[in-house]
Amino acid sequence: MKARHPRALLASIALALIAVGVDRYAIHRTYERAAAAAATAVPSVPDLSTWPAAYAARVRAATAVALHGGRPFEALQELARLYHANSAYEQAERLERSLAAIQPKNPRWPLYLADAAQNLGDMEASRAFLEQTVRLSPHYAAARLKLADACFKAGDLDEASRQYQARIDLVPDDPYARLGLARIALQREDRDGARRYLEAAVRRDPNFVSAHNLLAEVYDQLGRRADAEEQRSAALGRFVEADDPWMTELYAWTFDPFRLVLPGVAALQTRQFSDVLPFYRAAARDGTNLSASIALAALKHSVQAASTDP
Repeated sequence: MKARHPRALLASIALALIAVGVDRYAIHRTYERAAAAAATAVPSVPDLSTWPAAYAARVRAATAVALHGGRPFEALQELARLYHANSAYEQAERLERSLAAIQPKNPRWPLYLADAAQNLGDMEASRAFLEQTVRLSPHYAAARLKLADACFKAGDLDEASRQYQARIDLVPDDPYARLGLARIALQREDRDGARRYLEAAVRRDPNFVSAHNLLAEVYDQLGRRADAEEQRSAALGRFVEADDPWMTELYAWTFDPFRLVLPGVAALQTRQFSDVLPFYRAAARDGTNLSASIALAALKHSVQAASTDP
């Protein structure tokens, strides 16, 4: 085969790079046009007087850019995350629907919409968004578990069982899925099956409080009183939710003191403690705001723990 002339080769490379640049520019322009159209969905800024000034300033700045700035797509994303991470679910849901329309293949938007719908009390919509998330990202284990739980709560035991098993396929020996399968077994009056699932769950995670408590109930039903008491003695601590990296990343936008101290979130948020600590100190100073006092104590504990980590 005849070798290509160096100039011809360079010309081909240049044309390819130009094509890539044009393609990226076209995609960016498409997003920007869609975002500009979606800016009509930007909600009015709610009353933020009970929030730290840094949070209010970021919300107002992102709103202004989304409505009038030159990069509405980025502003819409930031605004949706700021609202969602700080429990303004109605505003977040409105923005996330627009973003899902702009990026229909991005599985994070339906996951966030599922969480917003759940917090707004719409369980049917939450399940539908979780199903969409799983279709877009079938290997994201956290969505599988949430969909399984949603199906179980809706009484769809067959689909819940399939989704719990899909979670186990992705996360072998997962105690959360085994807890779910044990609950399904109990619904079907299969106590021995439930016992096996729960015993496997506590072997995998000896600190899994929910599995210990349910296993104690099963042992009671089977007449194994001593084993039941042993399980109750082992059920120390509190329930810890399964990891969901996408939701944890979302809370990088939180100014909520009770979320700032959650495992995984605190590591993302050390830069914001300096913003929120003065606000909650001032709110707690008059002695009448119990929530602010509790939040301040939690924040101080989290900051102290972070400073003593090796």
